[in-house]
Amino acid sequence: MTWHLRRRAVHRAQLMGAMLDKLGLDPAQAAREARGAPLATAARRCLLCDEAVACGRWIEEADEGEAPPFCPNADFLERAKALHL
Repeated sequence: MTWHLRRRAVHRAQLMGAMLDKLGLDPAQAAREARGAPLATAARRCLLCDEAVACGRWIEEADEGEAPPFCPNADFLERAKALHL
């Protein structure tokens, strides 16, 4: 894996963690849901997403609430909130 791909993976993991925190979700609890399959799918979506700049901006500026509409994980995040994960 090249340094660029490693850096992208680390940055996206940080964004996903920050998004979970912003929405008040517990990553450990989300990992327990369905043996972690939904969280793993969300992590892959995040890794492939082209909205990292918008995501980082949203995390910095938005109040807690709903996941941003541009996020490919918005459905996952809202389901997790509904399940209190």
